[in-house]
Amino acid sequence: MFYVKYGKRLFDLFFVLSTIPIWFPVFFLVYVMMFIHGMPVFYHGERVGKDLKTFRIVKFRTMAVRSGNEGSGDTVFDGDKRVTNIGGFLRKYKLDEMPQLFLVLSGKMSLVGPRPELPIYVDREYYHKYGISDLRPGITDFSSIKFRDLSSIIPKGDANTFVKERVIPQKNKLRKLYAESVSFWTDLIIIFRTLKNILR
Repeated sequence: MFYVKYGKRLFDLFFVLSTIPIWFPVFFLVYVMMFIHGMPVFYHGERVGKDLKTFRIVKFRTMAVRSGNEGSGDTVFDGDKRVTNIGGFLRKYKLDEMPQLFLVLSGKMSLVGPRPELPIYVDREYYHKYGISDLRPGITDFSSIKFRDLSSIIPKGDANTFVKERVIPQKNKLRKLYAESVSFWTDLIIIFRTLKNILR
């Protein structure tokens, strides 16, 4: 498919580069704000991407360093004490995802595509069967829209089990839906709906 092979990459580069005057000042402001508060600015975590290869995702750090297990698979629930005040604000408006724009520029991610998942949650056979692993992982997709407030439905008890049994199967169906319907117009719709949710 021409768009997936060539057009998607061109769209990513055009969109990110042309909107630098909009997003980079916000990125810089968040960076300075976290630096002033003495927080390690970035979080790096292992995720599964295109061709089922792992890569290091980058986000603005939203959890206290002393939590120790950030990135181990533990899921944030509503009222989670590990999330800092700044982190809660960044998560609410999805500003913690902004560093991934640089991963889009590098070609490791796409603006729109199956959200990269922790290795412990990836069904490799499912990803391969439905073409999910053929696509670059995205900053947003159908599952990002549906589970925008995921932490609000996560139980405080065994959060990881809840995610694995109740959330991941739904996310995989939405990843499959995207892989089957990927197009320029699908990407535009997802970007529009994502921005609409954030602004709302």
